[in-house]
Amino acid sequence: AAFPFADVPVGHWCHTYVAWVYENGLMSGTGVDTFAPNETLTREMFVTVLHRYASLHAEDLQIGPIQTFVDVPAQATIWYVPGIQWAVSQNITAGVGGGRFGIGEAVTREQMACFLYRYMQQNLHLDLSAWKGSVSFIDQQQISTWAREAVAVLANIGILVGDGSGFVLPKQPTTRAQAAVIFFKFASFLDAQPQLCRHVSTATVPGTDATCLQAGLSEGERCVSCGTVIVAQQEITPLGHAFGTWETVS
Repeated sequence: AAFPFADVPVGHWCHTYVAWVYENGLMSGTGVDTFAPNETLTREMFVTVLHRYASLHAEDLQIGPIQTFVDVPAQATIWYVPGIQWAVSQNITAGVGGGRFGIGEAVTREQMACFLYRYMQQNLHLDLSAWKGSVSFIDQQQISTWAREAVAVLANIGILVGDGSGFVLPKQPTTRAQAAVIFFKFASFLDAQPQLCRHVSTATVPGTDATCLQAGLSEGERCVSCGTVIVAQQEITPLGHAFGTWETVS
């Protein structure tokens, strides 16, 4: 389909990125011919776009036990509910506290970094240790403790950049144009990873029962294609002897 957004014409600084997210079905407009690049992106919008990205790559979008939020309706037909349920069940986000997801609240730059970082670690099982070095931003002390590693990794990769003056602005709301840029860089980074396997096909690793004296192992899960452990096996403590019932041995 022809590019429809009159407010992001050719030559606009984010045209290439908006065209990419539109053509790949990640983001649509706010109207028939408007993208609204300067409008704030909300938390539910961001996890919906990430959910769409995962679905494009035939990943396992199975949703685990659903955590309920007081501000998220139960109806799965509402456009943002499937994305939230998926993101929460995959431990990409747990809401903002107080039983709320934060519907309608802007996704901040540090929250966005955390969502993408957790997705790369937990869903794609990428080894990101090479990008965990420190970063130097003038306002780095303003980064929340829980977001510092994620911000550092995404900054070192080049997905999240500062404002050109040495500030990363961790608490600043993300605009729709900025989100388009972030997703373009995020996807480009993943496409360039030769070791990346999306673990579409997995197999169960059988467990073993514990005995009185020997430990057992729980079931695990491993990728059929690359062998990556998806669910690690856990040791089961030996049962020990059950006293009280005696059998005479002659």
